[in-house]
Amino acid sequence: MHERYIYPAVILLLLCFAARPRKKLFNAFIFMAFGTFLNMAHSMFYFDPNMASIPIFIGCIMVAVLIYVIYLAVACYAGYASESVEHEAMNRELQHIPWKQEKDRNIIQASDKPVKFAGIDFILMAAITLIYAVVAFSNLGDRKAPETEYSVLGDGDLDFGKEVQISKIWNFLGYANNPKYLVYYSNTGGDEDWTDCFTEESPLDAGSVFHWNDTSVDLSARYLWITPSEQTYEDSIMEMAFTD
Repeated sequence: MHERYIYPAVILLLLCFAARPRKKLFNAFIFMAFGTFLNMAHSMFYFDPNMASIPIFIGCIMVAVLIYVIYLAVACYAGYASESVEHEAMNRELQHIPWKQEKDRNIIQASDKPVKFAGIDFILMAAITLIYAVVAFSNLGDRKAPETEYSVLGDGDLDFGKEVQISKIWNFLGYANNPKYLVYYSNTGGDEDWTDCFTEESPLDAGSVFHWNDTSVDLSARYLWITPSEQTYEDSIMEMAFTD
């Protein structure tokens, strides 16, 4: 859920290139955008806690991009450069682009006079901050979280006291996204009297972290047995609830 915080860096790098069209800045933008895409695609579609090599590979890419951006900041922008020096450097960069002529370039130029912040500027900054805050914090998690932890590793065998009808299984996850669980139910609790509800071939997907997730079922039982599947290396359920 933290991958979204890379977005401003990608946008700001693109704006830097628009203001000062340097090839190195454009390369930094491309590398950052590529790393961000890999990061989001992995976490949203291909996340597997048992495959540590992919996150390590993506992490190395992002660290390399960070080092490159720091190098640019120190080598190109640490000291003061006059407008004429900056303009000459941009011309050297753009001479290697045959289809981009001087007359049709649209470079963001510095104002002749220093421009002070006006009221509208502060309003726009506040509006952008508010819009991004809404995007960043929406569906980030529930405002109230369980304070006592439950684990199906030690307490996976549940006894409701009598036969009950269950239509939904609710769970509140801790630190792992989309863990998979096996669910069996029985009315007697005997070793040979368990019926499959969710199996290794079709396990229960517990959903998102720090959020109440529900799964619809249709079963009637007194006993319920829940255990992590082979795809889940450890338990991350904090609380469970059942409704009819």
